[in-house]
Amino acid sequence: MASSRSTVTFSRELQRVVRTTPARNRQEVRGHLDQLVANGVTSFGKPFRVAQSGKGNHALRATSRWAIGRLTPKGWIRVLGKALATDADPEVTHQAVEALTASGHAMAVKAIKDALLRGKHPINRATAAWGLGSLHSPSAVPGLIAALRRKKEDPTVKAEAAEALGYIRNRAAVGPLIALLNDPNPSVRFQAVFGLGTLGDPRALPALEKLRDDNTEAGGWGRSVRPWSLRRTISRW
Repeated sequence: MASSRSTVTFSRELQRVVRTTPARNRQEVRGHLDQLVANGVTSFGKPFRVAQSGKGNHALRATSRWAIGRLTPKGWIRVLGKALATDADPEVTHQAVEALTASGHAMAVKAIKDALLRGKHPINRATAAWGLGSLHSPSAVPGLIAALRRKKEDPTVKAEAAEALGYIRNRAAVGPLIALLNDPNPSVRFQAVFGLGTLGDPRALPALEKLRDDNTEAGGWGRSVRPWSLRRTISRW
C-alpha cells in the first residue's frame, strides 16, 4: 500500500504534467490522469506494475505507459522498452514508442533499436521501425536495412522499415529499397516506392520503370515518379 507521502508526491507530479501540457491538449491529458486515479493508480509503483502486466485492460496499460513516459521515474526506459518489445496490443506499443522517441535519450533510442531486432511480435518490430523513422536518425539505418533483408520477416515490419528509411533519407538505403520492389506483398512494394521517391536518387528510375504493369497502388505511385521530380528533390538537399 502506498504511503501518504508517496501518494501526495505522485499527485503533485500528475498536476505538473497538466501544467506543462499545451492548453489545447490539457483536457485530453486530464482524462488520462482521471482514468489512472479512478483505477487506483496513485503512486509511482502502480503504473510500473500495470505497464508490466502484459494483460488486462489495454487502455489502462496504454495510459500507464503514457504516464511513465511523462513522469520519467527511475527505470522508466527499461519498462517502456520491454513493453515495446513484448506487448501484443498496438495501442500499448504505440504509447510506449511515442514516450521513448519524445525523450530523445540515447538509452531510449537503443531500446527502440532492440525492439526492432528482437521484438516478440510483428507489431513490436513494426512499431519500433515507425519510431526510428520519426527520429530521422542515421544511426537507425543499418537496423532498418537488416529488417528489410530478413527473409521470414512479416510484411508489416518490412513496410514500416521501408517508410522509415524514406524519412531518414540516407542513400545507403537505395539498393535495399530497390530490391524490395520485387517483394510479393503490395504494401511492401508501395512503401519501397515511397522511400525511393523521398530519397530522390536517380539510380531508382530503371527499377521504378518496371512497375509500369503493376496494377496495385505501388505501381500507380511508381509510374508517377519522373526524372524531373527526382532531380528537383536532389536539388533541395
